[in-house]
Amino acid sequence: MVYCRLCWNPGWYVDGEELMYIYEGHLGSLYTSDRILDYEETYCEQCGDSDWLIGYAATKEEAWNLLEDITNINGSGGWDYEYVMEFLNDNWDDDFVPTIHEYDRMDCPECGAPLKVYYDGTRSSEPENMLIRHCPECGRDWVSDYIDDGSESELQRKFWG
Repeated sequence: MVYCRLCWNPGWYVDGEELMYIYEGHLGSLYTSDRILDYEETYCEQCGDSDWLIGYAATKEEAWNLLEDITNINGSGGWDYEYVMEFLNDNWDDDFVPTIHEYDRMDCPECGAPLKVYYDGTRSSEPENMLIRHCPECGRDWVSDYIDDGSESELQRKFWG
């Protein structure tokens, strides 16, 4: 039985796939290692800070899933999208290309700031066909519904709880 060195759960390795551990450097960079680094290897004696492990991935898609929420998509904040794409392409050879959905690119109708999707039908407390977006600038929430043809309804203000 093979065990994951990160969480000690069995079955995390896939035969023939090289597992890469993704780190965020304390000076603001991403890098990979083929093993989990000891604390001494990530600690900087000069500034007293250390690098931290983001996660691990065997494929570009798995790596993207780790980095997507902390990647700047249309002003949402985080790592520069082009930098993340270059990092993924430099470290994984597969042909996966991340899909950025059109709903990630909507602007707030009130102030024009980019909206961030924070509900996309995955929680049971809201209808499955609903998208809820939040504007970090003005604090308003906006709602739209998925339509059967795959499009969305017009944005509306969210006024409930």
